[in-house]
Amino acid sequence: MKKKYLKTALVVFMLTITITNIVRAISFTVTLTPQKTTVKEEETVLVSLKIANIDAGSSEGFSEVTGTLTYDTSVFEAITQSDFERLNNWKPIYDAGTNKLTLTSTIAAKTDTSICQITFNTKKGITDETKKSLATKIQFTDVVGKTEDQDKTASDIATTITIVAEDYDPKANSLNDTNSNMVLNVNNNVNNNVNKNVNNVISYVENVSKADEDISNAGVEDTALILLIIAIAVSIGFYIKFEKSDWIQ
Repeated sequence: MKKKYLKTALVVFMLTITITNIVRAISFTVTLTPQKTTVKEEETVLVSLKIANIDAGSSEGFSEVTGTLTYDTSVFEAITQSDFERLNNWKPIYDAGTNKLTLTSTIAAKTDTSICQITFNTKKGITDETKKSLATKIQFTDVVGKTEDQDKTASDIATTITIVAEDYDPKANSLNDTNSNMVLNVNNNVNNNVNKNVNNVISYVENVSKADEDISNAGVEDTALILLIIAIAVSIGFYIKFEKSDWIQ
């Protein structure tokens, strides 16, 4: 009986280990890293594609990565198969019609590995007198990695490249930004002072008007008092006159 229980326990243990290995999640990320992030017109920029943060579980590793490579064709020349350079035994295959990029390797990757280098060439006429620089993105989306028994998706990635004019001066551009900020601050200060002065003038006018009104009211009251005194005096005079007159007697 004990042997039977022992065999059953051993089978359950082996099944648990097997199921754990099967369902263990695998994961990875990809990165796009440009050789430089600022380039001029009709200039080349190299972008490296890398598979990283790999957790291949019990598998031998990732041996295939696919995704969609997108970029602004008004900024970069159209890329072709010849613009892809294989790295570390990874072979890139690019479909220009769908922008799908497939990379395969006979040696599966279980650690961070650079798998491809892509050459981009900027076009002419991207900038002008009013637009000295332009930022654009290169993206790798719909990313899927494959091991010998599983497929795993990864997050979309992008990198930004800035194309600048031949006479582009970062220091001058920075100075222009500084000057613009200074002008904005001056304008704000002027507006604040004007508003403050206007409010002061309005308050002054209101106070003067109120004072005039008080003076006017005071004048009316004084005039009324004088008239009342005069009326009383006249009444008293008439009374005295009437008292002395024969008509009263």
